[in-house]
Amino acid sequence: MFEVTPEGFRTADGEMRRHIELEGIVPDKAWMEKQEASIDEYLDHNSMVPAEVETLYGLFDGFIAVELAGLQKANILDVGCGIRRDWPHYVRSLKSGQAVTGNTYVGLDPLTYDLEGREYPFIAGRLVISGEWFPLGSMCFCLQPRLIIFRI
Repeated sequence: MFEVTPEGFRTADGEMRRHIELEGIVPDKAWMEKQEASIDEYLDHNSMVPAEVETLYGLFDGFIAVELAGLQKANILDVGCGIRRDWPHYVRSLKSGQAVTGNTYVGLDPLTYDLEGREYPFIAGRLVISGEWFPLGSMCFCLQPRLIIFRI
């Protein structure tokens, strides 16, 4: 059991971890092969984001900020956050407002790239609800006090 904090995950004995790895939910072989084949392109895209994509990130960031306005001390789980070391660009407002709101952002992705270097708490794993895989792609779940789901 872990307590989620903006700094990471606190274990029952007080140890802090920046990331945790979930076991038992293994992506299928075809999906993994597809990811491995495109990892270099994905890494290039992370270091140099095209202007049109940056514009979309900005719009989605604004949408998330408006939807979560007034929310305090919530845990926000970003399903499919990707492999960036820094915060995803579409949650910049969450990052800048974290000290004021007390909200905690946590990324979740099945790719285990750069676990130690992430600037945000990260869960390496996949989300399964009712036996169904959630489709990959960015989704943000605000887990308390109400469930909000964003998809792009």
